[in-house]
Amino acid sequence: MKKKAAAPAKKKKAASTRAKKKQAAVSKGKAFKLSDQARREAMLRRVSWRTRAEGKLTFPAVPGLVDHYVDVLSTMFKALGRPFAKGGVEGCRAILAEKIDWAFSRSHNAWIEVEWKSSSYPPMSVSYTVTGWQKSIEDAYAEWVKVREPPLFGKNPDAVVVELAKTLGPPGEVTVLDAGAGTGRNALPLARAGYVVDALELAPALVAQTEKAALETQTDLRSVCGSYYDRALKLPRERYRMVVLAELCSHWRGQKDLRNVLERLSELVEPGGVGVFNMFLALDGYRPTDAEREFSQIGWCPLYTRADLAQACAGLPLKLVDDVSGAEYEKAHGPQGDWPPTGWFERWASGSEVFDLPPGQSQFEMRWLTFKRT
Repeated sequence: MKKKAAAPAKKKKAASTRAKKKQAAVSKGKAFKLSDQARREAMLRRVSWRTRAEGKLTFPAVPGLVDHYVDVLSTMFKALGRPFAKGGVEGCRAILAEKIDWAFSRSHNAWIEVEWKSSSYPPMSVSYTVTGWQKSIEDAYAEWVKVREPPLFGKNPDAVVVELAKTLGPPGEVTVLDAGAGTGRNALPLARAGYVVDALELAPALVAQTEKAALETQTDLRSVCGSYYDRALKLPRERYRMVVLAELCSHWRGQKDLRNVLERLSELVEPGGVGVFNMFLALDGYRPTDAEREFSQIGWCPLYTRADLAQACAGLPLKLVDDVSGAEYEKAHGPQGDWPPTGWFERWASGSEVFDLPPGQSQFEMRWLTFKRT
């Protein structure tokens, strides 16, 4: 009797199972509810599988900007659907720092190249290589001569130099060393005016231009190829009434170079004579960071503070007798109608090679400084 009573229960259970299977079959044909945005995001993750990308980025070799460069690469790789794996950010930072330090320590004409390529799926990653590059001053100017239209530094002499020379005595009695003479922009006009001029230049490509111009104009000028800092270099004279360092500051690298410039000046200028040069000085209230100092070197306008200058002058027989704004003086006293001297001069002299700021917000500027040898 008990067994017969169980039959209806079995039939009921079987019917329930068939109903569930039928419902499951029906539910398989119904999409899981998703928003348009959710589906789009899911689709784009698969698009990343089929995305291929490769390229090259070039960064100036500034040690203080390593973290910024890592952020740029991280953002770019993430946008490609290939973010850095665990530990990848730290590894990238270490590689960049090594290559940047190597390049920057050798030249201010330094940069790094990051070449990268995305991988196919799997894995979703990016492979990259980092190379450090640097170029010497001589090579940089040789390239200028080949690709830039003359005049490379302007066609007129610096007004500061011309006016200062007039105060030193009859031209035939005034000896002048134009160190970092470039293409002879100051040396040639001074020599034509009767001053006794020697032109010293490191880059052979620029020396050749000066000598060619002197020959063509029959200008009495002695030209020497070599470094201002090389004490073993034989110059035509031991001392000069005036030593000019126009735009030589473009290649200074830190406090050591500034000290060397002033020590050499005190050796080459005769007692009572003068040395005149331009350099980039921070304006009152501005304290440059390490990264800003490094980038200013890359931009050929290495910046210093007044405290740096005072420290570099300490103990030397030099007295500062004049200090004027480079751009403002040249604009006011140079030939009318020939301003600016080059397309890049105003930007360079105002510090805009380092900071993209509107006029009136400059943090540093190029100054002409005149020192008397005591």
